[in-house]
Amino acid sequence: MNKLEYIARSLSRGTNKKYETYVINAIYQKVSNPNLEIETQKVIKLNDGYSPLIDLYLPQLEIAIEVDESYHDSERQKNHDLWREDSINSQVRKSCIGDSIRFERVKVSSGDIEAVNKRIDELVSYIKEKIDERTEPLVWLSDDEKIEKIKERGTIEVNDCFYNNVQIINIVYGKNYKGWQKAGYKSLWFPVMSDKLDDNSLTNRSSWQNFFNSSKTVIYERSTSKETNENKKGYAIKDQQNITTRIVFVKDRDTFGVSRKRFAGVFQARGWDDNLQAQIWKLLSTEIDIPLEN
Repeated sequence: MNKLEYIARSLSRGTNKKYETYVINAIYQKVSNPNLEIETQKVIKLNDGYSPLIDLYLPQLEIAIEVDESYHDSERQKNHDLWREDSINSQVRKSCIGDSIRFERVKVSSGDIEAVNKRIDELVSYIKEKIDERTEPLVWLSDDEKIEKIKERGTIEVNDCFYNNVQIINIVYGKNYKGWQKAGYKSLWFPVMSDKLDDNSLTNRSSWQNFFNSSKTVIYERSTSKETNENKKGYAIKDQQNITTRIVFVKDRDTFGVSRKRFAGVFQARGWDDNLQAQIWKLLSTEIDIPLEN
């Protein structure tokens, strides 16, 4: 799908909501920047299974715009809207999505076209201001084009994102595999990171827990099986002695429903933490050259 077709389809979504269509088209036309990426009716997946839609999302700027019709005027709905925004941002990681999303709203319930157009103009000015603040110009790239840019650059850097494990293997080691299901390949490690629950406990995957420290510079790895973890301590000490390193790509929980693997860095084995009962992996480098020698 070329850019023109994509934009035309995006701007025609939600045509059963006439005010939404009017606002979104007006904003896009007035910003008038062909390199501004737009996503309309963007599905969001929250933890409880609730999947609301964002009317207009600008991923390069991390701005969401909602068009509020009359039912948004009640106090109950206003509180629900605030809860939804908080829920979305609580799930957004520094990853393929971003740090946080700024929500802006356009109220159309009054039916006052002058008030609506004034609000549209305010948002257009704000969007243009954010574009001008960028250190690099906007560039609209497809996912495949972003991968090609990484290959041309010759390095993978922290927060670069990929589709899946096999794509990473093929890029890093110059392979042409069709599939790969294991959690590692040579120096590559594809851990599923644990989530912290309300009671501060951690989720686990196949009896393992992997979690970062607050600065994302240390990964702790442990088994929920006491017997397995006792053996793990011995391996952790050997890894430290052998100066073992891992090139780490973590699976991010994409609130928009698209799974991505994010490069977290190169981590080196640093022994065992008795308090956490976990192996320690400390950040060594934030980029790698590609392709690596086999």
